[in-house]
Amino acid sequence: MKTLIILLTALLFAGTADAQKKAKLKLDYDKESGIVSNEGELLFKVVEERSAHLPSAKDYTIQSMEGKNLLMLVYNDFYDSRKASQSNPKGRVIYYDVAFFNEAKDRAEVGYNLFMGMMKMIYNGNLIVGGELNKEAVEVFMMKNGQRKFSTQRETAR
Repeated sequence: MKTLIILLTALLFAGTADAQKKAKLKLDYDKESGIVSNEGELLFKVVEERSAHLPSAKDYTIQSMEGKNLLMLVYNDFYDSRKASQSNPKGRVIYYDVAFFNEAKDRAEVGYNLFMGMMKMIYNGNLIVGGELNKEAVEVFMMKNGQRKFSTQRETAR
């Protein structure tokens, strides 16, 4: 029983340490090279492109450090009067279509976030490990975001 309590306490502290590490996460982005890093560890490259949907917005291709395409973030927006509010009078809905360069060519949609927020989503989700897509993490990501809710909402927008 005493061993079990010690083991559970150790697991609790290990989990807390991991949560604190992620809470203090400070990703860096070198716009010139396109490299995202964490405390000097090079994680992945970002290729910025002008969005075909809205030229003032950007689409992003996420690559391994060797230049292999891993996923794309494609900017989209539409207007839906049901989403109108005092701070958003036209009801603008902004989201990213996330397309994975995996065998299944998985696609998901996530609500708009600032650039570094999107990079943290990729890092915290463990989507890229060792320069490759993490199959299990992509599956979890798809379970959470693969419903294509924004596309469905866009089709019924008023």
